Amino acid sequence: MSHFLFNELPVISSQGKYILFSPYTREKIIIDNKDYFSEELCNEINLLSPDFFQRPKEIVNDYLDRYNLVLSLTNDCNLRCTYCFVNGGHIKSRMTEELIEERIEESFKFIQNQDISNFQLSFFGGEPTLCIDLIRHAINFVNKQKPEDIKVSYSITTNGAFGKQVSDFIIENNIAVSLSMDGLPEVQNLQRPFENGAGSAKSVEKTITRLIKNNIYPKIRVTVTKVNCFHMPQIVKYLGNLGVKEIHFEPVTESGRGTNTPRPSREDFVSMLFEAIDIASDNNMKILNSAYARLFTPSVHYCDGMGDKRKIINYDGSVSSCVEVNDLNHEAKDYFMVDDLTTETLVKNNPISDANDDCKVCFMKYNCAGGCPSRNYHVSGDIYKPDPYRCYVVKHVVPKIIERM
Repeated sequence: MSHFLFNELPVISSQGKYILFSPYTREKIIIDNKDYFSEELCNEINLLSPDFFQRPKEIVNDYLDRYNLVLSLTNDCNLRCTYCFVNGGHIKSRMTEELIEERIEESFKFIQNQDISNFQLSFFGGEPTLCIDLIRHAINFVNKQKPEDIKVSYSITTNGAFGKQVSDFIIENNIAVSLSMDGLPEVQNLQRPFENGAGSAKSVEKTITRLIKNNIYPKIRVTVTKVNCFHMPQIVKYLGNLGVKEIHFEPVTESGRGTNTPRPSREDFVSMLFEAIDIASDNNMKILNSAYARLFTPSVHYCDGMGDKRKIINYDGSVSSCVEVNDLNHEAKDYFMVDDLTTETLVKNNPISDANDDCKVCFMKYNCAGGCPSRNYHVSGDIYKPDPYRCYVVKHVVPKIIERM
């Protein structure tokens, strides 16, 4: 018997038995016989664990008391990664200070009307540290203008190829860091060179070491291609030796320059992911992957940008629900661009998890929720056709994760 959905919770078939898993209570119930899955079973479980069965949220961010404003400051970049999904560096335009102030003020007005008490300002690109003056301006403006009852935090997604001055600024302002790096120096230099072709590994390694020395532990985002897939276990060891605690592995996105970068086979990726997880577990490290990143926050939509608690402001002033759709010339703009910070996307009222026949009955319906709409579009040309590669990864990774819990 294959895995299935029962009362909106996943059931994992394992060694002749069935594991009913609740992401809400993080409890597992082992059932011997499929015939036991009934309304009577639900009633019995509710008596023992009243919170075991719940309704999934509509959006992942509904679990959070937080509004996230993402400023995509520029498309410019000092690296020329072979697979960059936004073609970083091909446009040099950057955001204006006036636009930053306008959008921050709009955000504060919005969250005060929504009874939200936390505001996160995130910096994205291109490479956002090329606009360090804009980051400094944005933080100063937030600190001056924020309402007294709003707690503020900052984050940045960066390539880490910068010097001590930028590192010091990040440390001084306690900015959470997601740093893209492909691990082993030879792979980093091959896949993520500087604009002039020189290797970037030494520069990025210095940044990681400097941040960790000052108690800023970056989450390392590793893009997995055919080149580095079998190096995943070694990447964990290498980054662990630098003091890294958290690594996020994802297969390359097939958009931008990534359309010419082949993904590893799905079987190889799953195999190497579990080897990486095992090594990390032995070294008090954490491995992330989108297949199970939302395991404890089930929702109808995959993307947090579908709701009204996260918006991306692009350098050209456009407003998007997706960091991958970063200007008005993007081919998928009609799905993801919105008029302002309060406008909902076209996908909001027609979720993939309900619109796609396979997703409707999948045991991972509310964990996967049809996957990333943008990446579905890049693979199939239709946001409502989930990427088969990701479907395979989810269906072969999550059951093992649940079994191991």
